[in-house]
Amino acid sequence: MKRIFEKINFRQPKYMLPAILYIPLLGASYFIFDLFNAEKAEIADKTLQTTEFLNPDLPDATIKGGDGIGIAVQPGRSCLLG
Repeated sequence: MKRIFEKINFRQPKYMLPAILYIPLLGASYFIFDLFNAEKAEIADKTLQTTEFLNPDLPDATIKGGDGIGIAVQPGRSCLLG
């Protein structure tokens, strides 16, 4: 194992560049994510459920009127053609 590290020239740019850029990229990504403040919503939505683990129960579907879900296909027409 020691011989492998002796053969590698860590002063080559392909080894130095990632080592130099790693810390500034981590810092920049931290500040970028910090710009988007993810706070808890003040208004509680009655349709959402909060669980700590996997939720095996599916909530009921909320279908809005005229959104196109569950429309009946007329005879002789394709639902893909509109």
